Amino acid sequence: MPGAPRYALVAKVIQGAMWLQRTGATYGPGRWFPIGAESGCMLFLGSADLDADLVFSCNDGSLGDNGGGATVQVRQWF
Repeated sequence: MPGAPRYALVAKVIQGAMWLQRTGATYGPGRWFPIGAESGCMLFLGSADLDADLVFSCNDGSLGDNGGGATVQVRQWF
């Protein structure tokens, strides 16, 4: 993700869109956005028939030489 710190946690939705309170921006399907402890509230925008898949990665242009993993905790409110 250009502009984000190297190795930062980033995420994207497969369908629908995600609005981030911190940036005030809406990120459409497939568009990476920064995420982390300071992300604040995020709102998934989509219809009930969409799969709300949220994919996480680290901002690294060469994922093939990495090892290990990370733990991500997501809280959901209705």
